[in-house]
Amino acid sequence: MPTRRFDVHTCPVCGNVIEVIRRGSGTLVCCNVEMERHEPNSLDAPAEEHVPVAEWADGRLTVCVGRSPHPMSESHHIEWIELAADGRRWRHYLRPDDQPTTTFLPPDGQPAEWGVRAACCLHGLWQ
Repeated sequence: MPTRRFDVHTCPVCGNVIEVIRRGSGTLVCCNVEMERHEPNSLDAPAEEHVPVAEWADGRLTVCVGRSPHPMSESHHIEWIELAADGRRWRHYLRPDDQPTTTFLPPDGQPAEWGVRAACCLHGLWQ
């Protein structure tokens, strides 16, 4: 399957995670096996703990992962939250003892087109 820019892939053997920065023509391989591409999920019922909830105010974007905040333990936590806007990306990395929330302050305020996604260490990519 061809890669796309900003795709996230995981090695099913060792757990390495990569993001495609520039699309190439080859197959992504780690530990001598093809890496698995993560398609972002967006439907998260009934717990609603993975879908990022975003709110703009005063040129800032606050993102909380989950309507009821996502668990943040060593074995189950949000690894990062990302804002994609106007061809740029901002990513905030989290630790298990953090809250699953961050605030982005893009230099030009609220962009015309934007999106957010978050990565759960157990359940993959969400938007």
